[in-house]
Amino acid sequence: MLNSITWRNRRGAILSAAAAALLVILPGPALALDDGQQLLIGGNSGSGANTRFTAPGLANIYGADFPDTGLGEAAAQIRMVAGTVGKFRANVVTQNATMGSVTMTVRINGLDTELACTVGKDGGDCGSGGKAVALVNGDKLSVRVASTLDTGFWTFTFTMTYD
Repeated sequence: MLNSITWRNRRGAILSAAAAALLVILPGPALALDDGQQLLIGGNSGSGANTRFTAPGLANIYGADFPDTGLGEAAAQIRMVAGTVGKFRANVVTQNATMGSVTMTVRINGLDTELACTVGKDGGDCGSGGKAVALVNGDKLSVRVASTLDTGFWTFTFTMTYD
């Protein structure tokens, strides 16, 4: 039975009033999706036809030759621990494009995976379905954004699950 002096946390441990108050002020870590799965997110923008590289949580998007010749993807890659990425989804908003498309591809160690999708000149949503890719410790994850849009600007956001 609980009273005003003690409470039980979600695992059943009895907490003092001071400890319970601390939990209200400093809650535990946020849980995403189903406690075992996390949601990785990212996004950025570009213009015209070109290829850029980014990664989940990265605040920048790199051209193939920035910060130096051929180092764009290396600058964007994030090292991962063993797990699985999947359910890749993207949204692209375009402005003033009359032809072309934007293709987004999840890459592991500089190689394309089956987690990819394409949106036409008018923008929209796309996804890779329920596909997933296994990672081993130290794998480098990036997202290639390849635009063939003739003119205008594009902005994108993406999500993928990780567990």
